[in-house]
Amino acid sequence: MINVDKVRLFPTLIYFVDCPQLINPVKKEFKKSMWKDDSVTTNDTFFTLQNNKNLVQKIEKIVNDALSEIKYVVPLKMTTSWFTRVLPGKEGRNHYHVNSFWSAIFYFQDNNSKLVVAKELPQITVPWLTEDLGLMPAGDVGLDAKKGQMILIPGNIRHYIQENKNSTNRNSLAMNFMPSGFCHFEDSSYNYK
Repeated sequence: MINVDKVRLFPTLIYFVDCPQLINPVKKEFKKSMWKDDSVTTNDTFFTLQNNKNLVQKIEKIVNDALSEIKYVVPLKMTTSWFTRVLPGKEGRNHYHVNSFWSAIFYFQDNNSKLVVAKELPQITVPWLTEDLGLMPAGDVGLDAKKGQMILIPGNIRHYIQENKNSTNRNSLAMNFMPSGFCHFEDSSYNYK
C-alpha cells in the first residue's frame, strides 16, 4: 500500500448563486430590449443595464458577496451586460470573454439549455475514466442552468450554450465584471476606474 496525498492547486472556480429576487427586475429589462432581427443572438447593446443603476448595484453586490472567499482587495464592477437569445434547434457559439475578469449568466426563465464550459485537450492526451470534475484534465462539461440562478465563471473560460431543444427561445442575461480600484502586484499596477 502506498501513501498518497493530494493538493488541488489553482482550481477553475465556478459559482452557482441563487438569486431569485432578480427574476422580475431582469424580466422588465428584457421586455425593453431591442433586437436587430429575429435571428440575432444578442440584443442591440452590450450596456443593456446601464440605465438601471439600482439593478446593477444589486447584481454587483451579489457577485462580490459570492466571490468574497477569494478576498479580492478591490470590489468588482459590471462593465458590460446584454441579453442572449438561442432559437429552438440552435446552440450558442463557443467563446470566452476578452477584457473580462469574471463573467456571469443569469437565468430568468425555465427550461434552459445547459451552459457548457470547455477546456482544450493537453498536448499529450492519455485517455481517462474519471468522472470527478476536479480531476478531469480537459473536456466539455454541461452545467444545469436553473431559473433564478446566476453562474459565475472566470472570463477566460471557454463556454457555449447547448442546443435549445425547446419550442421557445432560450434567453439569459450575460454580464462581465472587472476590478474597481487600484490594483498593484509586484512590478505592475493599474487603476481600474
